[in-house]
Amino acid sequence: MTLEFSDGQLVEEALNGSAVAFERLVQRFERLVFKVAFSCTGSRDSAMDVLQNVFLKIHCNLAAFRTEANFKNWIVRITMNESVNWLRSQKRHCADALDEAAPIPSPPLQEGLIREHETWAIIKKSMKALKPTYAAAVALRYFEGMSVREVADALGCKEGTVKSMIFRSLQQMRLSMGISKEITL
Repeated sequence: MTLEFSDGQLVEEALNGSAVAFERLVQRFERLVFKVAFSCTGSRDSAMDVLQNVFLKIHCNLAAFRTEANFKNWIVRITMNESVNWLRSQKRHCADALDEAAPIPSPPLQEGLIREHETWAIIKKSMKALKPTYAAAVALRYFEGMSVREVADALGCKEGTVKSMIFRSLQQMRLSMGISKEITL
């Protein structure tokens, strides 16, 4: 039987110098951080850089975390800020950067898998056109299954703002995919 520690307990242990506790926090949240960063940057390499920066910042600023707050929301907010900062720095340094989209593997043999792969490629392309916070709101809501309230807490805005961002994002995605308004995503 494995004893599962809460985020708060792991934070306390990490603050007391436990490298194992911090590593468990990283393992627990690295997938989420990557997904949020990827939804904002649209690039696997950039998302990995953001992920590394996020955990470095968390390690250096862990004492600033209020234990009564939700650690997941705190880490998503840091990831969003770091992703936006990353995009700004990339625009300054590489005005004509090439598209760094994740390489698409060779198509699978089964027709259903090919269609699924093509669908995800279209969705990824339409999400790249969104503002980073809008893409993150969609990713958190639909890919991470967070409630509107949780997304609002994570992004540091009101629930109505999140609903509006998601609605506008879905509209923009529909247009970029050539889907009429009657069809829901």
